[in-house]
Amino acid sequence: MIRIVKWLLFAFLLTASLSTSARAATTNAASCSQSDVQAAISSASSGDTVIVPSGTCTWSSPVLISGKALTLKGSTVCTGSGDPNVGGGVISCTDNTNITLGNDSLDVSCSATNFVTVTGFTFSENARTTSGNIKLKSALDQIGFRFYGNHVEMPINTVVITTDSYGLIDHNYFQDTSGGAVPTPLNFYGDFQTRGYTNWNDPTLLGSNQAVYVEANYYVAANAGSEGFFDAYSGCKPVVRFNTIVNNQIGGWHGTDSGSYRGCVNGEVYGNFLTNNVGPSEVLMNTRSGTLLFWGNTANGSVGYQQVALQYFRTNGSIVGLSSWGQAHAGLNWIPLSATPSNLNSDEMSLNAADWQASHAYAANAAIGPTSNNSGNYNYQNQGSSCTSGSTRPAAFTTTILGTTTDGTCTWTNVGGTTTASIGTAGYCAANPDTTAASDSVCSALSPGDTASRHFDPNGGVYPFRDQPGRGHNQVLFPNYSWLNSGTALPVSPTPVMTANSADSVTENQDVYNYTSSFDGSLSCSTAPHCGVGSGTLASRPATCTTGVAYWATDQGSWNVSGNGAGQGVLYQCSATNVWTTYYTPYTYPYPLTHTSATLPGTPTNLQAVVQ
Repeated sequence: MIRIVKWLLFAFLLTASLSTSARAATTNAASCSQSDVQAAISSASSGDTVIVPSGTCTWSSPVLISGKALTLKGSTVCTGSGDPNVGGGVISCTDNTNITLGNDSLDVSCSATNFVTVTGFTFSENARTTSGNIKLKSALDQIGFRFYGNHVEMPINTVVITTDSYGLIDHNYFQDTSGGAVPTPLNFYGDFQTRGYTNWNDPTLLGSNQAVYVEANYYVAANAGSEGFFDAYSGCKPVVRFNTIVNNQIGGWHGTDSGSYRGCVNGEVYGNFLTNNVGPSEVLMNTRSGTLLFWGNTANGSVGYQQVALQYFRTNGSIVGLSSWGQAHAGLNWIPLSATPSNLNSDEMSLNAADWQASHAYAANAAIGPTSNNSGNYNYQNQGSSCTSGSTRPAAFTTTILGTTTDGTCTWTNVGGTTTASIGTAGYCAANPDTTAASDSVCSALSPGDTASRHFDPNGGVYPFRDQPGRGHNQVLFPNYSWLNSGTALPVSPTPVMTANSADSVTENQDVYNYTSSFDGSLSCSTAPHCGVGSGTLASRPATCTTGVAYWATDQGSWNVSGNGAGQGVLYQCSATNVWTTYYTPYTYPYPLTHTSATLPGTPTNLQAVVQ
């Protein structure tokens, strides 16, 4: 009977594959014009390839792909590896299908069952936009697209935007033709509807396919600056690997500070080659939330790079987004106005603090939420010593975040947030702090006994802060690690590759660990305090270790099947004193996905034969 079940399963998969292949067809657009391409897409069936001929066209209105598994294929031909380990990473293109883009000119909505591939185009833009000229969107947490073999010319601004999606961007030539404006080729978002709340509720997975993969691309900038190769928001999960980046930085992501977005959750950046010969000096990259693994990158050029910047604007004095999230200071218990992540008010934080009172004794760190004479509707805090307020309300409360005002005795600092009444409870589950909750019942349904008693920042506004660098799902410690980065333009040794600044609430050997060649498993090596990550064969790994440090075993793993000479490796973490645990294995490279197989039914896993 087991043999019969296996035969039936094989017959089903073969039939499904043949059926899909039989349905697949080629639809030819009459020209490269927007109307002809849209007509071809509309007439094509799911699984088809839509061929766009050579020509030069302008798409002033969107080409839409939705609800179909399609390959949209132009006639531009790009050759070269993109991988810096193979032929220098250079990609060149013969531009045959030339499309000038207006705002939102290519809008792709896809999913795991409606996989979309875009290839063989030369895209240029003629409209400045922050929302992207090319949008690749898929159902939440689904692998939905491949964007490859395209020549993307950037005379103005950001071009490719992904939202709510996982997928693959590979073997493209991104060319800055602005002459100095420094466009950003790629911009990533996580779940757009909840602005990242949903992504922070995902388990923190490193080395998985639950990410946007950017690999083997060639990016040439006219000048260093702007956001670099990529920028990202709202719960993003980028993996940027084996790309060649000329005259700019890698990029980075925003934290829980910019507008109404939560910060990005995690990312992996490895095997990239950077060079900067045009200036100015740039950071290698920057992040303001979550977990970054930064390893095996090479930085060369006549202009040196600065350290990877780990920042947290809610504590370091920057004012971005404090009108929504509020500043992270001791004594401030921020509460959301809504416990529903899709409601914009879930991004608005309140203290439910009382209005200012005359001749009143205020302790240090006391907060007020003035409801009168307060056009900005902000909260204020006494960040000095205890005081007794004056008899007259200040003429006006300042609307400048971090600005100060006085009532004649006490000095009050604007700490952002809103004075609108919150949901009443602390707003988040104690044991599941990435879950918003207006009642204990929501929390106890997840974990028996859990209560809605946690504020946006725990412990009255002391470390660790919400979504700060080094935190993952449910605000658990997931440190940033850096190892085996090299090149003549790296920060001068013994300066660590990643920065740790207490003003940003980031601490080395706690939230971030840097590489040392003299690693002995402890945090007291000869290059202390930069002792957190070592490398070598597994047999050379120290027998003893301090909790939190990591070791990259170069003779382990089989994930790199490219033959590019970059080697293998597995990262082990010291999960407890003298206990090594497998922590991270990179996802298969190259990404195991092709435009021909992506629309065929996948092979089931975890099957069981039932004996009857």
